[in-house]
Amino acid sequence: MHVVIAGAGDVGHSIAEEIIAEGHEVAIIDRDSKAVKAAQALDALVVHGNPVVLGNLEKAGIREADYFFGVTDSNEANIIACTIAKSFRCRTIARINNIEYLNTPISVKFSSIGVDIAISPDLVAAKKIGNILMTPLLVRSDLFEGGEAMILQFKINEGLARHVHTIKDLKLPYGCHPALVLRGSEVIFPGKRTRLSGEDLLIFIALPGSVHELEEVLGKSARIDAKEKMAVMVVGATDFGLYLAKMLESRGVAVAIIDSSEERCAAASQELKKARVIFGDVTDRRTLVEEGILSVDAVVAATGSEEFNMLVGQLAKVYGIERTAVVIHQSRLKSLVETVGIDVAVSPKQLTSTMAMNFIKGFAPTRRVPLHGGEVMAMETKVSSGSDADGTYLRELELPALSNLVLVRRGDDHIIPGQETRFRAGDRLILFVHQDVANEVELIFRG
Repeated sequence: MHVVIAGAGDVGHSIAEEIIAEGHEVAIIDRDSKAVKAAQALDALVVHGNPVVLGNLEKAGIREADYFFGVTDSNEANIIACTIAKSFRCRTIARINNIEYLNTPISVKFSSIGVDIAISPDLVAAKKIGNILMTPLLVRSDLFEGGEAMILQFKINEGLARHVHTIKDLKLPYGCHPALVLRGSEVIFPGKRTRLSGEDLLIFIALPGSVHELEEVLGKSARIDAKEKMAVMVVGATDFGLYLAKMLESRGVAVAIIDSSEERCAAASQELKKARVIFGDVTDRRTLVEEGILSVDAVVAATGSEEFNMLVGQLAKVYGIERTAVVIHQSRLKSLVETVGIDVAVSPKQLTSTMAMNFIKGFAPTRRVPLHGGEVMAMETKVSSGSDADGTYLRELELPALSNLVLVRRGDDHIIPGQETRFRAGDRLILFVHQDVANEVELIFRG
C-alpha cells in the first residue's frame, strides 16, 4: 500500500508513523522547512513544496497511491489537494476545521469534488466530550472501529464497599469486564476474587449495550440524568464550544457559555436556543463565580489557549466541580493533564489522526491509550498470522502478570475471553497492560 500525506504537522506525522510501522510506503509533502526536517526522521519519502502543485504530488507518487490524506493547516489546500489526488483514483480524506465549510464531525458532502471523507477535528472532539459528559462513567469511546468498546470508570464509595467485597460480588452484566483497580498510587490487575475497598477506582471495558445495565448494578451514583437538568458551563464560544453547547442543549442540559469576545457571543446567541450566553472576562475568577461556575455539574474549557484551558480545568477542580474537560493541542500533554486531576483532556489533532486511520480498509495498527499518568495503558492490537498467539488457547499463552486481556473481536462478534478462548489470525484484542510489559505483550500477538 502506498499513502501520500499532505501536511507534516502533528496529524500528518502521527498518521505516517502508524502506517510506516505496519510496513507500508509513505510519502509526505509540506512547504514548511521545519516540518519537513522533522518528517525526514521517518522512513518516508519527503517532498518539500506546496501539496496543491501537481508536480509535487507526482514526486510523492500520487499516480500509484492507494490513499491520500490532506491534513495541512489550510482547509482550502486540503480540499484542492484531495480534488487533484482523486483524479488518480485514490481514496481521499481531508481535515476541514471550519464550521462554515463543515458543521458535522464527519461528512461525505464534498465527495462530488473529490473529498471522500471530510473530518472536522474540533467537532469530532466536541462530540467526544459531549458523550463523556452525558455518560459519567465514560472515559473513552473510540476503541475498535465505530466506537464498539468503551472504557468506563467508577469510584467505589464507602456505602457500596460495605455490601460489595470482591469484584465477583458486583455481578457485572455480560459485555462488561473489569480491567484495572486503582488504589491510590497502586495499580491492581484484578480477578474475580480481588477485594475492593472504599475509594478504589474501577476501570471497566464495556460494549455499548451493557452500559445501562452496568449503571443499574452500580446504582444511581453512577449517572447523572439529563432530565434532572444537568448543568454545564462551557468556557469559550469557539467553534468547538458552540458545537458542544448545541449538542448538550439538544439533550436537555442546562448550558451556560461564556466568552470574552462580543462578536463570538453574538454569534452564539443566534445559534443557541436555550443556553445562557455570557459576555464576560473568562480570565477573571470572580466573573466565573458570579456567572455560576460553583453550581454546575461540569466545566469544559474550550478557548483557543491550551494553557488557559488547563488553568480553568484546575480551578474548576479546586471549586469541587464533579467533571472537568479541557481542550489541548499537544497530544503528548494528555496523560500529564489528566494526572493532575482534570477528568478529560481531548486533543482534536490526536482524534483526527485516529479517526482518519479508521478509513483505511483492513488497516489495524496497535494503539496504546495511556491511563493513570501513562503508567498503564489500554492496548488495541490484532493477532498476526504466525504469531505465538495464532491458533493458541489463552490458557497456553504466558501473558505477563501485569496485563489483562478483556475483549476479543472476531468479525462482527465480540468475545469476553476465558481460558478456553482460542485465538485466530485477524482477531482484534483489547488489553490493559503496565508500560513495562507493553512491548512484550504486543510481540506475543503481533510476532
